[in-house]
Amino acid sequence: MFESFVAGVGDNQRAVVKTAKLPLANVSGGDEPYVNNAYLETVAYANLWERWVHIFDGVGHAPFWEAPARFDPILARFPGDVLV
Repeated sequence: MFESFVAGVGDNQRAVVKTAKLPLANVSGGDEPYVNNAYLETVAYANLWERWVHIFDGVGHAPFWEAPARFDPILARFPGDVLV
């Protein structure tokens, strides 16, 4: 992944979220060491699911692993809301 990042391989994530027709869910840990959560909340999403970034206090980089009781209900709702 890092090699691809350095080589510039892949889509421009900022452009993707600004133009996505499909809903995008964003779930992050409040103690995420690699992502600036304050920035995530300012991105101009074209179609942010539920209109907000889900940030779990006290959780780090992997909310699905560290807080499955909070993550799983969000994951369960997402397909039902977007696959209409």
